[in-house]
Amino acid sequence: SLWIDVGCGPGTSTKKFIGHADKIIGVDVSESQIKVAKETIIHPSVSFVRGSYESLPACNETVDIITAVQAAHYFDMAVFSKEAKRVLKPGGILAVIRIDSPGVCTSPKFRDILQEFDKYICQFADSKSYRFWQSGYKGLPLPFTEQHRLVFRESYKRTFDDIINLFTTYSHFENFRKEKELSVDEARAVFVNRFEEYGIDDEDKKEVFSFDVDTLILASRK
Repeated sequence: SLWIDVGCGPGTSTKKFIGHADKIIGVDVSESQIKVAKETIIHPSVSFVRGSYESLPACNETVDIITAVQAAHYFDMAVFSKEAKRVLKPGGILAVIRIDSPGVCTSPKFRDILQEFDKYICQFADSKSYRFWQSGYKGLPLPFTEQHRLVFRESYKRTFDDIINLFTTYSHFENFRKEKELSVDEARAVFVNRFEEYGIDDEDKKEVFSFDVDTLILASRK
């Protein structure tokens, strides 16, 4: 079986799919994100390639599942749907996934700080794409008649470092880094400093925070 994870970033979502297909290919337009994925996720069933949703690395009707996790709001869905129709086998599934990340923190202090940081980093978001993501993918067109919608909530434990690492997977981070002409490490350090300005201290950095995270899956079967 073949699974393609489109817009995979550093492989955060791809890693979760290991064991569910014989072969998994993570695809992303960002060379730096693909580099991180290749360095951190090493498994015989997984490979990562630089590419686009516009031209998926598969022959006609050879793919069982296509996922796009936190990515479809950047796509021209007409183009993506055409590619999905081309590469998916009969009965194959396209799943578009939206995660309300990082979610709602149960710590009032850290929740308020995250809201301040979100206002800051969203300056570097693509406004049209971000609005569509905020809408919950309202009106997202799916290519096949059979369609399913699933919403569920999960709880996660995250450290401060986990949160910083999560933010570095966002396209906002890439836009920020390029605009400021910073390396990945330099941009990450700026993020940490910004959190410190908002009130994160050394004790907070040692704490494990709880988050409630909502996930939306929109699936369509060929």
